[in-house]
Amino acid sequence: MPVARRLAANTLAQAAVSMTFTAANAALRDLLGELIDQRGDTAATLTGWLSGLEVHYPASPGAHPSQGDRLPDLLTGRGRVHSLLAPDRFLLVGLGGRALDPALSGLLPDGHPRLDVVTSHDGWSDLTAALVRPDGHLAHGWSGHDVPGRDDVATVVEQWTTPGPDVPGDLVTASPAAARRDA
Repeated sequence: MPVARRLAANTLAQAAVSMTFTAANAALRDLLGELIDQRGDTAATLTGWLSGLEVHYPASPGAHPSQGDRLPDLLTGRGRVHSLLAPDRFLLVGLGGRALDPALSGLLPDGHPRLDVVTSHDGWSDLTAALVRPDGHLAHGWSGHDVPGRDDVATVVEQWTTPGPDVPGDLVTASPAAARRDA
């Protein structure tokens, strides 16, 4: 099921359970609470649905299999990954202690989201570096001996911040990427 459709369905289901005050809904809320309290796979699935953390975006063709997954809350030299997330920035994380060039943080021109560069001594998957979207999901991953360079990072961020042809025109003209493209 597409991500947006799943989110809408989950939101409707949560509203039905939490905003309807009948005896049947109270019993359903209690049942769901008991299932979550039991832990295990069912509890993890329910918790993921309720929190939105189970969201997985489909990977692009040829992309790393973890693309679209939410990055774990790894410890970095500046704090935990999830505490560093913000709506206006991407996060470039060197994994397994791999230090990345801090100058990469200044490579994006005005009008782009900010880019913060951090290092985590923890590893994740087989990745050596991860470009993390503002919502905490993997935009792009590098593995093996690949180290992201200036052009690599700029290209990936541009792909994520430039609207596609199916975006309505009034939204396109409101985006910084479109303003640069149309200038």
